Amino acid sequence: MESYEPRPAEPTTGSRPRRRVVFAAFAATAHGPGVHYIYGVFQAALLDAKALTTSRALLGGAGGLSTCLMLLGARPAGTLQAAHGAGIVVGAGAAVAVVGLLICAAATELWMLYVGFGVLVGLGHALQFAPCPVAVAEAFDGSDRAALASGIATSGSGAGTAALGATVAAVVAWRNWRVAFVIVAASTALFLAPAAAVFRHADRWRREADKATSLTASRRLKHLCATAFCYACGWEVPFVHLVSYAEDAGHTPSRAAGVVIAIGVGGSAGRIVSARCADAVGAPRVFAALILATCAADLVLPWVIRHAAALYVYGAVVGTTAGGLIALTTPMARTCLADTAGLPQASGAVYSSMAPGVVAGPVLVGLVRDRVGSYAWGFRGAALCWAIAFALCLTLPRQSVRR
Repeated sequence: MESYEPRPAEPTTGSRPRRRVVFAAFAATAHGPGVHYIYGVFQAALLDAKALTTSRALLGGAGGLSTCLMLLGARPAGTLQAAHGAGIVVGAGAAVAVVGLLICAAATELWMLYVGFGVLVGLGHALQFAPCPVAVAEAFDGSDRAALASGIATSGSGAGTAALGATVAAVVAWRNWRVAFVIVAASTALFLAPAAAVFRHADRWRREADKATSLTASRRLKHLCATAFCYACGWEVPFVHLVSYAEDAGHTPSRAAGVVIAIGVGGSAGRIVSARCADAVGAPRVFAALILATCAADLVLPWVIRHAAALYVYGAVVGTTAGGLIALTTPMARTCLADTAGLPQASGAVYSSMAPGVVAGPVLVGLVRDRVGSYAWGFRGAALCWAIAFALCLTLPRQSVRR
């Protein structure tokens, strides 16, 4: 009998669908973080309609919980990606998120918003978003355009913020917030089905080393997680409360909702520009600069928010810095490793470290607003969190030597 040699593994370069992976990640992040960033538009619509509750703190809690679970689930999502590949994980996450959005559309009680958006959308987006930057990093490992590819891929969340934010505001004005939730659910299903198929195809080129499910955290990775924990306390505040803060400052609802578009445009540009800068001068320097810029923006906002131009500039700055930080999170996690083995778990660990802060921040700022009648001190508190994170970022231990 003839003996057959085992079929060699497929090549990891050349025919690997790098560009398609980037565009698939773009679509997935547009309907992941992009949806979280427009929660403020939904919150303003719910407040105006006096639906479910009139408490900003309780409504803000649903958005904060959702983002918390998205980030907290990033580490388990990384482990699932390492074991099964991005395709299955992203597809399953999108399905869960769609169910959650449809529950929101049918909500008649506040707990339904918490179950739909707070829990299901949060968990679904953990599975949908976390594997994307890692899949791009694996596809471009060793390339001098790795950070740029990550920036383009994650710029989808900025594009999603702008496009979905404008769409939701228009649908709310045309019909109501329930129809807006249905539109976002339909868009998620339409774009994520082909994206998951692209990831599934690209998984064929993964190395055995990339399938490792264990991770030994280095001192640098732990320090990076501590930095993320600190800035996360201020991270979610503008995405949940900025629209309401603008209305409190005297801006019309349409103008206040329009700042979400500025955040989205800034987010897309910030990811790409930050990634290009990171390729040129290194991710750690750009990462620290973005944290400092966000701190300054939150500190200045209470004095200038009554001016429409300043409001939109703030939105663009925060979108740029938040977008840049998202784009550089996985490259920063990569600096804590000697190879891409363990990258899904390392990247997930950094995102998961943000979870407590993103749920606490919006709730605390909402409580401050309900208590004193102003968002000013809440945003100043957010600036303090960013300042502490900047100090930690400057003291990161030296990075691992890459092999």
